Amino acid sequence: MKELIEQIAKALVDNPDQVSVRPIEG
Repeated sequence: MKELIEQIAKALVDNPDQVSVRPIEG
């Protein structure tokens, strides 16, 4: 789960728009 959060965090920095496409669950 930690790796998933890290990838989401990276996507958040690189592509802020992806945050809406990939919501964090759990």
